[in-house]
This record gives sequence, structure tokens and C-alpha cells, in this order.
Amino acid sequence: MHQLLITTSSSKEKIASNIGILQVCLMIGQLLDHTLGAMLAAIFDYRASFVSVSAILLAAALLCEFKIREVPQATKTRKVYYFL
Repeated sequence: MHQLLITTSSSKEKIASNIGILQVCLMIGQLLDHTLGAMLAAIFDYRASFVSVSAILLAAALLCEFKIREVPQATKTRKVYYFL
């Protein structure tokens, strides 16, 4: 889903670099999630860890909802090929 959003909203020259940035950010998130979650649980408690992550995800969802807009496509029709 993320790659689809990037490929449809990026210019042809920047698609590869934008997908690379996405992959790096996803990997950093996967590497840091256990560490940060454990630190929050050790400093506070498990409830604070889950509440803070929920707040971050809610903020990200609201940013996506209100800041990401669909890029208008050209009026020219193009063929779409589906691979089964």
C-alpha cells in the first residue's frame, strides 16, 4: 500500500529514491520499536507504553487523512494490465 501511494504521487525521476527512503524508514521503525517500547515500559509501565504508541498512531492517521491529497492524473486514458 505504501509503495502504491509513493509510485502514484512521485515523479518518474524520484520514484526509486522515495521508495528507498520508505524502506529505510520502515526498517528503522522495526529495529527501534522493541527498544523504545521496552524503555517506556521500564520507565513507566506497560499502560503508558500502549497509550503513547496509540497517540502516535492516531496523530499519524490524522496527518495522512488531512495532509495527503490525490494527485490529479492526466485526462488521457491509458491501458491498465492486470496480471493474474
